[in-house]
Amino acid sequence: LMYTLSFIPKEADRPPEKPADKFDIIMDYMDRNFTAPDMSLSKVADIFYYTEKHLSYLFAARTGVRFTKYVTDLRLDYAERLMQKGDLNVAEIAARCGFGDRFYFSKVFKKHTGKTPTEYMKQQ
Repeated sequence: LMYTLSFIPKEADRPPEKPADKFDIIMDYMDRNFTAPDMSLSKVADIFYYTEKHLSYLFAARTGVRFTKYVTDLRLDYAERLMQKGDLNVAEIAARCGFGDRFYFSKVFKKHTGKTPTEYMKQQ
């Protein structure tokens, strides 16, 4: 029995597990919670114990885009998917995507796609 057990590696012989990169955890959090109306750099920095300045720098360095652009792009991509289903109006889509104001949503959406949400939905 001792001979057989000698082939099982001891804890010390196993390579240590690499902890998940904290930034990957932040990105996962954002990808799951981007529709929250209160999603902000300040909130994410507080949750993950960063200063806003450091998180902003880290975010731009790792992704190549600013924090707000990343969140806005996630929301607008989600809005396009919701519009393709065709069962919601603009106000409902704006709310589900995390925009507190449907007029602001329409403005941002038009800047992103070149079309108003209503024009976009008519083409679907």
